[in-house]
Amino acid sequence: MRSLLSQLSRLNELLRVVYRINRQIVKSKSFEEVLADVVRELSSLGECFLSFDEERSCVRRAIESGKVVREHSEDCKFYEKHSEKSVIAAPIEIDSRIGALVLISEKLSESEFELIEALIDDVKFARVS
Repeated sequence: MRSLLSQLSRLNELLRVVYRINRQIVKSKSFEEVLADVVRELSSLGECFLSFDEERSCVRRAIESGKVVREHSEDCKFYEKHSEKSVIAAPIEIDSRIGALVLISEKLSESEFELIEALIDDVKFARVS
């Protein structure tokens, strides 16, 4: 029961983050403001940052594939540090450069991954709007 309550609490917090970010997407004047809001809000779930560092294998794989990377690779120089965590890297274009939005969090459920991926799609839509 405690585990279920913990999962529901995490999903509820994530839904609040998604709601706040989507509200900012509608209000914001620039894509840079949206990205700053995304990083700030997702930081409440773990470590979140924008990266162009292709030495991070998750960033490199996200950039090369053009898709969200959800698995953590043993060839990453940070594998030991993050081996017990969930790592998400989503490719994103910023000022004509391709980088990645990276979230490193406690283990995420499939539902949490799906919500974060939907949020990333919203952010990418804001980029072209």
